[in-house]
Amino acid sequence: MQKIQFIVINLLLLFVLCACSNSSEDNQNIEATLTGIAAQYIEAEYAGNKDVLLNITTGDAKKAVEEGQLDIFNNQHLDKIVDTKVNKISDEEYHLVITVSSSPSEQEQATNYFENVTLTKTNNIWLISKVDRDQ
Repeated sequence: MQKIQFIVINLLLLFVLCACSNSSEDNQNIEATLTGIAAQYIEAEYAGNKDVLLNITTGDAKKAVEEGQLDIFNNQHLDKIVDTKVNKISDEEYHLVITVSSSPSEQEQATNYFENVTLTKTNNIWLISKVDRDQ
């Protein structure tokens, strides 16, 4: 009887470990997807590509695109995305802090600033719902 209990307990532990492993992989896939969406957003804002911006935004972020608030980036040069930190708020919402390097022109010294991006899952699709910027 003790052998059966031992086997059952070990099988249960194995199932728990497998479930945790799959959950970790799912989180990594979600984070990679969200980082990709955020990179698309930043590249599109500097390129002035409103079609892309409108397709990946909702709420306040979409309103900013529609009102032309991102037009100021058209005259700027995107040097690179330096870093991205991903914070899970819930299964349906993540917050990303993205360090961006940019300058007024390609010849000028680039400076870093932060884009605080909130992504929300709506109808099984991840969309950027809010963006704040810090110097």
